[in-house]
Amino acid sequence: MTIGVSDHALLRFLSRAGGFDLETLRKQMQEALTEASAAAHALGQSRYTVKMDGMIFVVENGVCVTMVAKSERPFLLQQERKA
Repeated sequence: MTIGVSDHALLRFLSRAGGFDLETLRKQMQEALTEASAAAHALGQSRYTVKMDGMIFVVENGVCVTMVAKSERPFLLQQERKA
C-alpha cells in the first residue's frame, strides 16, 4: 500500500526538516510580483497571470494562488475554463 503525502505535510517537512525558510521564500515571491500586481490593480484586474522566469504565476484577489511552468500551460488553460 502506498501512502499519500499532502501539500501541507510536504511544506511542513521542507520548513522543519529540510531547513527551508518559507517566509523568506514568500517575501521573495511577493517582491517579484509587486510591480505586476500594481499594474493589474491600476487596470482594475483582480484575477491575472504573471509570466516571469519561465513560470506563470496565477493571482486572484491579491493572492498568488498557484504557479506553473510555461510548459504546463495547457493545464493552466484547462483551469481557467473551469473558473
